[in-house]
Amino acid sequence: MNCKKGDLAVVVRSRFGNLGRIVQCLRLATKEDHEAYNVFFDNDPTWILDVPVNCSFSIAPLIADKQLRPLRDSNGEDEMLRIAGKPERVSA
Repeated sequence: MNCKKGDLAVVVRSRFGNLGRIVQCLRLATKEDHEAYNVFFDNDPTWILDVPVNCSFSIAPLIADKQLRPLRDSNGEDEMLRIAGKPERVSA
């Protein structure tokens, strides 16, 4: 899983206009939550969020964990710097 309870996260995958939104993961969604909102995610772990987001045919406070990237303080190496490399200074 990408996120933990209480994490702030950015939506990194969305087909419904949520890309880049910042949300908070309140708790894992239950079967009852999915039924109540009539939103289903193919057995993927799903979070109840602090705000509703656009879903396939509705707006609901649910999103699949795989669509999120947590925003956390870290003392370790930045993952994107490791992947892309450090930026080089450009002279004007």
